Amino acid sequence: MTDPQLANLIEAISAIATVSTLVYAIRQGIKNSKKINDLAEITKQLSEQNGLTYNQILLQKYAMREAAAPQFTLISATFGGVAPTIILKIAIQNKGKVATVTETYVDSEALIPIEPSPNLILRTSDSYAFKFQQIQKAPTANIAWTAYIYHEDFYNNKYEFKITGKGNNVDKVIHNYIEEQVHQA
Repeated sequence: MTDPQLANLIEAISAIATVSTLVYAIRQGIKNSKKINDLAEITKQLSEQNGLTYNQILLQKYAMREAAAPQFTLISATFGGVAPTIILKIAIQNKGKVATVTETYVDSEALIPIEPSPNLILRTSDSYAFKFQQIQKAPTANIAWTAYIYHEDFYNNKYEFKITGKGNNVDKVIHNYIEEQVHQA
């Protein structure tokens, strides 16, 4: 075999090797592309399942909260006593499930809570009177106030019972579930 023939043979083998490599690379690319598409489809399905699972968890959490929810109702809110010990007495009843009172607060310049009530447990049908003492001399009819009774249910869901009034008159009663706040760093 002569040098030109050898060169032609090497070129032919190189061309065949190049074409074979190119065909192999294309086939691998097609296989990898199919794998990538399959993985994308699996990811899409898992994402959809994750969304459904999240919704199911929310529904279960809501059902548990509803099953364990306390339901406070206002019995009365009246001033009583004799100066200097005039007291606003707010009587409530729990018509729902067991609740643990975690904090009481009054928004009024003329009143302060007499007895803090952390960890007071109110069972179904229990009644309790929260007391706030007058600290400013003013006619009780002119004292505007908002009382807050924060409490939790069996699952530690948080609630606020808010009573707003002036003197012996109650203007508004609201019982709210307090949504959990998600803090981001």
